Amino acid sequence: MLAFYTIPAALIAITNPFFSKEGETVLFYINKSPFTQEAFLYGVSMGLSLMCILVWFRVFNTVMTTDRTLHLFSGFLPKISMLLTVTLRTVPQLRRRVRETREVQQAMGIYTTDKGYVARLKAEMAVFQAVFASSMEDAIETGDSMRGRGYGRPGATRFRGNKLNFAQGCVFVGLLLIWGLMIATIVGGGIAVAFYPTFQIALQEWTTLCFAFGFSLLCFLPVGLELYERIRWKWYISRI
Repeated sequence: MLAFYTIPAALIAITNPFFSKEGETVLFYINKSPFTQEAFLYGVSMGLSLMCILVWFRVFNTVMTTDRTLHLFSGFLPKISMLLTVTLRTVPQLRRRVRETREVQQAMGIYTTDKGYVARLKAEMAVFQAVFASSMEDAIETGDSMRGRGYGRPGATRFRGNKLNFAQGCVFVGLLLIWGLMIATIVGGGIAVAFYPTFQIALQEWTTLCFAFGFSLLCFLPVGLELYERIRWKWYISRI
């Protein structure tokens, strides 16, 4: 996954100096066009930001399942939560249905690709028609089911399968404290970065240490929780 997201980040870092001519430190020239260090570093920064955003959305799509999304937003935003849930599940569901429909039609001898591009296009259109019809039928059934269960109506109860325990509350409070520490450090001028005209980083001793400490905790907290769960699981297995 990270290797796939590294490609657009690297393209942004490499191509940014060709569009931005700002910066005083010229590394080399390409067709009399300067390739500056500051533009390259700014492209690296933008590429890493883009990669982080893509990873965030991938993690959110993995962690926030349909049930969790409904549980989180259905109480005060029922329509928006339903729209968000349907949107998040659309692409994986369509991919799965296309694969299953193609396999069924191949087993029946309907889907053939060895007779040229026209036959392949007709086979793909047949797959698209079947998937589109099943998706529309599923949407109607889902709407009728939710309407029959009284979803979104005042006084309607909802399933609460996820409860916040003490350990999760401690982690949540700790994350808020870490974020507060980092935001206070940035607002207080503890870390300032300037790319143009020259690359400069303004650091203050104590505030920089506080930011580095908070950012390290924020980065390694998921790793620590994963190691803790694995050790705990192995300990439970050894007790059997």
